[in-house]
Amino acid sequence: AEEKRRKKKLPLIIANRADGLILYRIRLHNSPNFHVSVNNTNGFTAWGVHLLTPTVRGTDARNTDGIDPGNSQNITITKSWINNGDDNIAIKANVQYMSVVDNHFYSGHGMSMGSEARDEDHILVDGLTLDHTTSGVRIKANVQRGGTVRNVTYRNICMKDVAVPISISPFYNGQT
Repeated sequence: AEEKRRKKKLPLIIANRADGLILYRIRLHNSPNFHVSVNNTNGFTAWGVHLLTPTVRGTDARNTDGIDPGNSQNITITKSWINNGDDNIAIKANVQYMSVVDNHFYSGHGMSMGSEARDEDHILVDGLTLDHTTSGVRIKANVQRGGTVRNVTYRNICMKDVAVPISISPFYNGQT
């Protein structure tokens, strides 16, 4: 089953309409695609989660986002460790009441919002350490997929050897 998943490049965990889902102290390594995709969910918690892809240095690990919530509300990601080949966390469209608290990101593209950034509301990122990520705080959208984003707070963020600390791209993928 794992070989079939790798060939199709499916996420390791796809949670759709999984209200109240909790991932507590689990390890997910070498995902062929996103590690955790959460959609249409009310109440999702990732606590003490360890994501690492690839485990072999120098190996390409494109599209291996850590945690990607979309069309969901009441989300908490805390005390987790994410080291991957794409967005450490990527907030997709229509996410409300999300807290990203006391996490550590290693290689990856940082704390991202987008590329489908629209209708996000009440997002808190607090106590985040980014260590050797390509970006720190990253907001990406374009006119075809963007929309309103409100009440977003970033605080207590520490960055070490981050190539682009703040990246805001309203023309993501060259679309105008």
